[in-house]
Amino acid sequence: MISLVISLALFGLVSGAIIALHWYWGYGIALGAIAFFVSNFILSRTIGKKVETRMQEVSQALAKGRPERAIEILKAAYPLTRWQFMLRGQVDGQIGVILYAQRKFDEALPYLEKASNRHWMARAMLGVTYFKRSRFTEMDKVFQKAIAANRKEGMLASLYAYCLAKHGQPDRALEVLNRALKKLEGDARLTANINAVQNKKPIKMKAYGDVWYQFHLERPPGMVQGQMPKGPMPRMRRKAVRR
Repeated sequence: MISLVISLALFGLVSGAIIALHWYWGYGIALGAIAFFVSNFILSRTIGKKVETRMQEVSQALAKGRPERAIEILKAAYPLTRWQFMLRGQVDGQIGVILYAQRKFDEALPYLEKASNRHWMARAMLGVTYFKRSRFTEMDKVFQKAIAANRKEGMLASLYAYCLAKHGQPDRALEVLNRALKKLEGDARLTANINAVQNKKPIKMKAYGDVWYQFHLERPPGMVQGQMPKGPMPRMRRKAVRR
């Protein structure tokens, strides 16, 4: 947000100066626009690189089995979030994902609730949390907004359909899957889940691999009680740190 304010200020300064000195409105606005976009680009690149460095440190901490350290690094990035829209929601979402993966559901909840809709895994975990707590109206809203922002994430649609089917709403689950398949033609996992619902069989999520087990709706084979499931943590989108 600070970067936007600075860019707008430069736009006003350059445009105002040109107009005041020469009364060339067109040139003034054009040069002001150039100043706006150039400054915004440079600031976004600078903040983006700093965020990327922090995320590399987070990945290293998680790889070493130090989730608490990863969360400390993310919280230390809060000052950067003042510079860009949606960045705070990405950081909070990442913290929520780490806490949820450790089964710290109560601690994860406030972070997941503040997560950006573009952080699909954080919002999916929030939807699952509401599902487990029988807060179905809130579950619907969360999944629908997340899918609208992440139309290419087939697993998100399958997970929503899974929750709906478990809630006794197979018809709605089928609608969700069919809409997703229109965006992701040829997706074998969506097709398999559609066939399952049509044949009145349970939706199977194992085809999504280790990521599926991070939602703690099913225990992976051979997993010890209390062990964290393996799987990649989603990276924060570059678009979230750029304007």
